[in-house]
Amino acid sequence: EIYAALEKSPRYEEVLSYVLQALKKQVGSASSFTDFVKEVPFLTSGAFKVISSYCREADKVATGLNTMRALILLRIPARAKALTFVLEATIAADDFLRQPAIRLAASDLFLRSEFAGTVEEWGREQLQRASSDPDAAPRLYSVFMALCAQEPRRLFREILELWVRVENSAFRASLKTD
Repeated sequence: EIYAALEKSPRYEEVLSYVLQALKKQVGSASSFTDFVKEVPFLTSGAFKVISSYCREADKVATGLNTMRALILLRIPARAKALTFVLEATIAADDFLRQPAIRLAASDLFLRSEFAGTVEEWGREQLQRASSDPDAAPRLYSVFMALCAQEPRRLFREILELWVRVENSAFRASLKTD
């Protein structure tokens, strides 16, 4: 009953956003921020925006992704939204966000049975997108390559099959390394 009241309270949203912003400004508040987010009774959309903003700042990206990981693992109501954010971050234009998001997705979430299918499907979709968008291909297929490193026997075959099917020489060139 109290959660329903909090969810509808603009004052709760305002206070929660204020506290999250204040924690953001404090030096050395990384674990405090994540711990606080894990314990709040209800995460509002405004709170999620503040958490997401951490991921868009190079000096706070680790805290932001760690908090997203905590939401995925511990806060079932926020799980889908946080997982979607992390997966979308794996193809972000900013390398400072993309690389740690890929590590989180491939080296942590993919290894957990409850998330493996979702992460693998995301990676597969990005690999397919990469075959039709050679300019963005390296950014798009990176997540699938990281998954492939986790399960090479099964997933590497898909890259080979795509290579054979795709006539796009720009995509093939994007897969080559010097």
